[in-house]
Amino acid sequence: MIQVDYACTPEEVQQHFQSCGTVNRVTILTDKFGQPKGFAYVEFVEVSAKRTNVPGLKQYFGRRPAGFRARRPFMPSPFYPPYAYG
Repeated sequence: MIQVDYACTPEEVQQHFQSCGTVNRVTILTDKFGQPKGFAYVEFVEVSAKRTNVPGLKQYFGRRPAGFRARRPFMPSPFYPPYAYG
């Protein structure tokens, strides 16, 4: 389900998503009065297979060792008086 402009036609949605694959069907949702709700379903002919992880192959992108802590100098927080002046 995608969000579309209220004035959008199924042909415009199909043309927009053609670069992602062959579009089988576009359904723009409407209320009981026939007015568009602003949402559409796009159904593609082919569905790409889900990527699966290969057992034994670990990826460490942006991960830190378990005991790692950033070393920053201690900075005390600024002192704020509990009551406003005036």
